[in-house]
Amino acid sequence: MTWMIGHLAYRASCTIGNALFSYVACKENIKYELIGKENIPKHGESAILYINHTKPLKYNLFGIEFKFDSIDHLVIGFKTHEDIHFVELDKFSKGWVGVYNRTIENIPISSNPRVYKESKRLAEKLLSHGKIVGVFHNRANSDTKDSRLAAKYALENNVNFIKVDLNLIGRNGKYPQTLVSPETAAVQVIYHPAINISELKRKNPGKSRRELEEMLTNC
Repeated sequence: MTWMIGHLAYRASCTIGNALFSYVACKENIKYELIGKENIPKHGESAILYINHTKPLKYNLFGIEFKFDSIDHLVIGFKTHEDIHFVELDKFSKGWVGVYNRTIENIPISSNPRVYKESKRLAEKLLSHGKIVGVFHNRANSDTKDSRLAAKYALENNVNFIKVDLNLIGRNGKYPQTLVSPETAAVQVIYHPAINISELKRKNPGKSRRELEEMLTNC
């Protein structure tokens, strides 16, 4: 029952996010491009998604200015059919946002040893049940000082590692500063082919765990 509530909450947020993004994209003439759809994990396939992160977004919608720390989660998630459990800053585990994040089983993270240990336990639980965990690499690095967090999760749980690029394509030679801006011509999401961790270990028998982490982090 708890899983179903979380699933319904996640799908509802993706549906609402998709509708809002589609409205804004149409209004601002922004294209959405999904590349590598065949690389999105199928149902029951555990995987780590290693994702880059865009800047915070301010947007005036229906005369009201909204400020979002990020809508990257929705842009990554609303075109997939599987729930993605994102590693989130621990500060988002408070208040009504925290209730939502706990409901959909997002993973709080921080440099606090207790929180860090609990985050690892929750990630292991989700991956062992065939779930997908998303890690924004610059967010994990800035808050935990652990740039290899996604690689550690993949290696420790022996699950596929998939790099996901969230690219902003500018217009008129200008680089977009946020996901939705007058300079944004397109939002491009690229799912790269999965790296099979068992194969990676087999082909690199002399590599240490740290060296394998570096290989994945810098792929």
